[in-house]
Amino acid sequence: MDALRRRAAGDGSGKKEKKKDKKKKNKNAAATKKNKDDDVAGTEAGGITQVISAFQVPLADADVDAVTFLDTPGHAAFRAMRQSGSDAADVIVLVVAADDGVSPQTVEIIEFYKSIIKSSGGGISMLVALNKIDKPGIDVQAARTKLEGQLLEHGIVPEGMGTESEFGPPVQLIPVSGLTGEGLDELIGGLVLQSEIMDLRADKDARAEGVVLDARVEKGLGVVADCIIRWGSIAKGDVVVSGVQIGKVRILRDVNDKMLKQGSPSQPIRIVGFEEIPKAGDPFVCMESEEEANELVERRKVAQETEAIVNATVSNNSKAELQSAGKHLMSYDWRERLQAKHGIDSSDDGSPTRIPVILRADGEGSLAALKESLVLMGKESTHNVIIDPIQVGIGPALPADVEIAKESHAAIVCFNVKNDAAKEADRASVHVLRSDVIYSILDEARKYFGTYLPATPVEKFHGRAKVGAVFSIGGLETQVAGLQIQDGTLYRDKVPSGKTTRGPSLTALYRVIRDGKVLEETAKGLPSTSLKHYKEDVVEIGRGKECGLSLADFNGFEEGDIVECWSISMEHQSL
Repeated sequence: MDALRRRAAGDGSGKKEKKKDKKKKNKNAAATKKNKDDDVAGTEAGGITQVISAFQVPLADADVDAVTFLDTPGHAAFRAMRQSGSDAADVIVLVVAADDGVSPQTVEIIEFYKSIIKSSGGGISMLVALNKIDKPGIDVQAARTKLEGQLLEHGIVPEGMGTESEFGPPVQLIPVSGLTGEGLDELIGGLVLQSEIMDLRADKDARAEGVVLDARVEKGLGVVADCIIRWGSIAKGDVVVSGVQIGKVRILRDVNDKMLKQGSPSQPIRIVGFEEIPKAGDPFVCMESEEEANELVERRKVAQETEAIVNATVSNNSKAELQSAGKHLMSYDWRERLQAKHGIDSSDDGSPTRIPVILRADGEGSLAALKESLVLMGKESTHNVIIDPIQVGIGPALPADVEIAKESHAAIVCFNVKNDAAKEADRASVHVLRSDVIYSILDEARKYFGTYLPATPVEKFHGRAKVGAVFSIGGLETQVAGLQIQDGTLYRDKVPSGKTTRGPSLTALYRVIRDGKVLEETAKGLPSTSLKHYKEDVVEIGRGKECGLSLADFNGFEEGDIVECWSISMEHQSL
C-alpha cells in the first residue's frame, strides 16, 4: 500500500509527473524528503494500519483516469472496518505474503467475498496479490503453486486452473513486491482489465450515492466524514443523508484535504456538514431538498423504533433460556477445592460479573472496533463476565466521563485520543486505560478487567530444603530440623513484598514431605517459630546454605524429609 501511495502522491497534485519534470528535481532532496503518506506502515502507531483510508493512483495510458484504493486494517479487531471497505469496493485485492500463505484474516476475507457472491450473485470480484517476492530465499513459483492450492481448498479458482465456479470466474494471481515495486504495473493493469470485464460504469450527472468509510469530530470543523462516491456527483451545498443523520455539505475536500468543487464516481472525499456523526459502513445519498431528507430520516427512525420493540419482545421471551445457557454452567471445581483447602469463603452465586466501561476513540470506525473487541472479550472469556459499554463517544475523555465512571464504578478506555480529564480521574480514583495501539489497549483491558473478578488463592513456592539431622531444644518439647537448602529461599515470618510477591508481605508457611507425600498435619501449612543460621537468628536464608528450622505445633521431623516454604496470595485473574 505504501508503494501505491507513492504513485498516488506523484507531484502532490494527484496527476502523474512528466519525465522532463522529474529530471529537474534534486535527487538528494527526493531521497531525503518523502511525502507524508510515503511510509504509512512505518509511522502508524504499533507499526500496523488502524484506520481505513482511500487514495487514487492516476493512470496515463488507459481508458480510465485513476484507480481508487481502499486501505483497510488487517488486525482482527477491525473486522467491521474491513467489511465496510468491502462494501465500498468493486474488486477485493487479497494480499498474501509469499513467506506466509493464507492467514486467518485471509480466510475471513475469502468467506466474506463468497457470502457476497452467494447473496447477490455478483457485484464484486477478487484479485490476489502474492507479496514479498523480493524476500531472500523465496521461490516465487513454489510460493505461487502453494497459494494456488490453498485458494482451491477454499473454493477460489486461480486463472489457468479451471473454469468459473459458484464463486465467480477464475481470479488473477499477480506476484508483487511492495519493497521494490515489482509487479505493481501488472497489478494496476489487472484491476483495469477487471473493471472492463465487469463493465463498471456510473452516471456522473446523477445525485451522488456512496459509502461512509469513517467519521470523526475535528476541532473547528465539526463532523468530518470520509466517504467513497459509488454513483453520481456531489457538490458544496448538497443535502446528504446517511442512516438517520442529515447534513448539508459546507466543505468538500479530497483525501489530501484539497478543496473540491465537485466529487465524481469512485472518488474518495471528505464531507464537512453532517449535524451528527454518521455510522461507518452506512451508505449516504444526496437528496433533492432538506424537506425530502427530513421525510426519509423520519421513516427510518420509525422503522428503527419498530425493530427495537420487536427485538425487546424476543429478548424478554428468551431471557429464561439465556439464563440457563451461559458460561456460569462451566465448572469451577478447581477454584472451590483451593478455597476449601485454605478456608476461604466464596460469595460467587453463579450470576455473571458485569464490568461497566466508558469508551472514547478518535473516529466512528475505531470506536465500533474497540466496542466490538471488548464485548467479544467478555463473551470469549472462561470467566462468567459481561463487558458493558455504558457510554461511548468520539474525542478525548472529558470530566463528565469521569463523573459517570465514578458513579457506575467503571473504567475509561481511550483509544488513540487524549485524556483531558486526568486530574479529575486521579481525584475520583477512576482508572483510565489509554493507548494508540489496538493490541496494547486490549491487553491492558484484559488484565484490568480481572480486578472485577473475585480474588483467587494462589500458592507461591519460595524454597525447598532436605532434613539432614533432627535436634531437640528444651528436652523433647521442641524439635529443630537441620536443613540443607536445595532451591530458592526460606523465610522465618514474612515473604518481603517485591521479592517473589506483589502487594503486601505474605505469611511464610511450611509443609513436610515424606516419601513423596505431604504429611497431613502440615498440609494446610505451618508457620515457623525459629530460623537460625548456626546460632544467629535470620529472617531469610538462601540456596546452598544450612540452617535450623522449627515449626509451630510440629515435632515429627525425620532425616530425609523434604521441607517446602510457600505462601498464599489472593490474586485476580486475567480475562
